[in-house]
Amino acid sequence: MIRFFHITVTFYLIILLIGCNDNKPRENPIWEEVKIGDLAPAVNERQSNIQKIEGIYFQVHTFTVPAENIGKLDEISNILYTHPFSFNHFNAFNANLFSVGFSRISFGEQIFQILSEAGAKKTGTISLLLSYTQTDDIPILKLFESRNIYYITADGTTEPETIGPGILTLRIKAEKIPEFRGVYNVTIIPSFHFPTTAEIPETAGKDIFFESCGFSLKMSPGDYIFLRPQKYIGHQNSLCSLLFSRPGIKQTVSAYLIVCTDIAD
Repeated sequence: MIRFFHITVTFYLIILLIGCNDNKPRENPIWEEVKIGDLAPAVNERQSNIQKIEGIYFQVHTFTVPAENIGKLDEISNILYTHPFSFNHFNAFNANLFSVGFSRISFGEQIFQILSEAGAKKTGTISLLLSYTQTDDIPILKLFESRNIYYITADGTTEPETIGPGILTLRIKAEKIPEFRGVYNVTIIPSFHFPTTAEIPETAGKDIFFESCGFSLKMSPGDYIFLRPQKYIGHQNSLCSLLFSRPGIKQTVSAYLIVCTDIAD
């Protein structure tokens, strides 16, 4: 089930908005205006008397980058870390042309600088709260009709999957680690969700999980992951192309910045 706790507030839209017309004067570069540390709550906020719902809080920011500038995203990957991740099947993850990296938001200024240089535009933000072993979906693309797509499985074979109508998502799951405060184990797996009102009864409410592309890591407030494709794919008949590529007159790729903003435990 897809649940949104709230949509982006204007403040974050203003400070994170990038991709403005390069011909227009800008008083300060966006990476100088953005106070990345503000994405994580201040210490005094966490220590306030306001009772918070126990769980892990996320903000998910979506960016689009012109397809011809996707090489700039390699510069971002080069300054991020991969060692915190536990991949379900790393070879399949890589063969499906996914790329993911980890860092702390306090060191994120360079990320926004590179995104700005790549002509990126911030197209949306959602906030999520997950408690204990709760799951939720980050919606990526709504399909209005059935189609066949292909992806590479754990054993390295290319397999077809019929999806649609419904929503392509990133399924995110949070598991509290009892022996540590302020740390959750977070799992993300691409998935497809059929609506409960599906015309084909056997697919109603069904979820398809692309396990070979899943990964997990431990996250604390201020941690973030940057998920993006290795290249632009215009044919739209693969899992990677549907998640990341947007064909059209202006071809773009999408990238997702998933930030852990707080943990209440």
